[in-house]
Amino acid sequence: MKTIEILFPGLREQLAEVLIAELSLLGYESFWESDEGLRAYVPADLFDERALLPLSQQYGVAFQKQAASVGEWSPAEEDQHPPIWLAEGKVYIRNQQQPPEPTAPISLVIESKLSFGSGHHPSTALCVDWIMQQAWSDQTVLDVGTGSGILALLADRHTQGTVEGFDNNPWAIEVALLNSKLNLPNGVHFFVADPTEVERSYDVVLANLNAQAIGASFAELKRYLRTNGRLLLSGYRVEDAEPLHKLGQELRLKRVRTIEKEGWLATEWQ
Repeated sequence: MKTIEILFPGLREQLAEVLIAELSLLGYESFWESDEGLRAYVPADLFDERALLPLSQQYGVAFQKQAASVGEWSPAEEDQHPPIWLAEGKVYIRNQQQPPEPTAPISLVIESKLSFGSGHHPSTALCVDWIMQQAWSDQTVLDVGTGSGILALLADRHTQGTVEGFDNNPWAIEVALLNSKLNLPNGVHFFVADPTEVERSYDVVLANLNAQAIGASFAELKRYLRTNGRLLLSGYRVEDAEPLHKLGQELRLKRVRTIEKEGWLATEWQ
């Protein structure tokens, strides 16, 4: 797959989140944040350099273009993220090139590639913490915007019920399916869909998105919930909380609790 890579060097974390939301509207499908800056990937046939100029001027950012082939992934890029312990040492996450940890209560092999969800971002860590605190039996779970599939695969370890994860980006689902094979046995069903196409309801809905995506899809997220179901929202910052929390209340949802890590929030709703 011919892909264009755009590097936005030296971005602040808050600005990177805004640019991801803006670029998603332009057809950009995958993003990678590193010390260098934000890398954004778009199919070559959708790339329009002129569309980037207003963003560059509005936000005062520079960008660099180069060709990339998303289908040919270098393991060296994945190695940028070391193995990580989450949930107070209960969950160990690594990629295929890194050694296993036999003492880990739960161990996942996650190749995030260009999809969101290596476990290193604070918003993903918040979701992992929350999942590990749940006492599920046969609850059904939906992971919205599943990315690498990390949250769905972890949820599958905690419930006997159906676990599904969807994303509107086919490449993300390819990565999630790869991770599913790396973490057998599991019963997670991953599929490509737009939010409006999902018709089932679930006991638990996980949505680790960004502030703009949460605001745009909040009503759909509520629609996925069964009566007395729980919705976990993550991927937004402290400064974005007030309008999102107000929107949740307008949708007649009850905010159960909010947890924070490094300025990022996750909120449980019912």
